[in-house]
Amino acid sequence: MKGRTLLIEVQDLLNDRTYSRYEEINRAYRKICRLTSWSWLLVTSLDILKFRTNVDIYPLDLSRIRVLKRIWVKRTDDQQQYELIQEAQPQLFEDKVLDSRRSDGTNDTDRPRWYKIESGILTITPIPDQNYSSRVDFIEHPAAIDSETHIQLPNGYEDTLARLAAGMIMDKPGNPPERQNKAKEYIAGAMDEFGDMLKGVYPNRTESMDRPEMTWLK
Repeated sequence: MKGRTLLIEVQDLLNDRTYSRYEEINRAYRKICRLTSWSWLLVTSLDILKFRTNVDIYPLDLSRIRVLKRIWVKRTDDQQQYELIQEAQPQLFEDKVLDSRRSDGTNDTDRPRWYKIESGILTITPIPDQNYSSRVDFIEHPAAIDSETHIQLPNGYEDTLARLAAGMIMDKPGNPPERQNKAKEYIAGAMDEFGDMLKGVYPNRTESMDRPEMTWLK
């Protein structure tokens, strides 16, 4: 469904064919996309990050990334296989850095195995001994909806998004009580349906199965 078709559904719910804003539609869409790390917003990029010989610090472009899921490094002995790099909290990361440090203060180089992220800066260890390709999996920020945007939702739930947006439009101070009551009805019904969508899209799954919580133990 395109944005203009969704807007017509919102107009029908409002009983107002003159309504033409996309602000509340986008606010409703962002709310739904923040409920979880939706699989249909998952992006796998081979271009965001390239590891270079003897370079261990990389600015990471976070403009597209809402949730970083995984970073992989390609094995040089098997061009089809990627190996997962583990994220470490700062103290554990420093321990891993020391593991690669020789007695003379210089560092061993090898394929990266650990990383940390602070303020958009990615640091890896060991320091790369050569150039490595990488793969980054992340949940992207949803594109803003306008008249021509194709909305990214599971089939059958676009009308639910329209109902949530219409409820947000109607739930404004100063509106008549009956209109505010209808707004609450729309919002509650939409959120219930999106709860059903979660169950249908992720049957017998939990978010922790995708990226287990780490205990940071050595």
